[in-house]
Amino acid sequence: MPDETSTASEINNPPQPAPMPVDTPVVKAEGEFTLEKIDDDNVRKITSHPDVSIVNIPAMKTAKADLEKTIETLQAQLDQINEVLGEYAKLK
Repeated sequence: MPDETSTASEINNPPQPAPMPVDTPVVKAEGEFTLEKIDDDNVRKITSHPDVSIVNIPAMKTAKADLEKTIETLQAQLDQINEVLGEYAKLK
């Protein structure tokens, strides 16, 4: 005889086991986040924050190359400025 606290729906529909999770590769990256591969070009960035970011890897590589080029240009300009200021300091 069923327990008196059981409802009719619980008796007729016993709890089903939880579905098995999909085997998605998760890559632990340095820092406070993990990356989950979506396809060849995209990953899901999961942080301890409630929001999730989708990152396009080829676009990120392009942005990185552009930024590195900009930094090289700025570093060369900074080196030239430091050279001039160093020579100017010797004139005093």
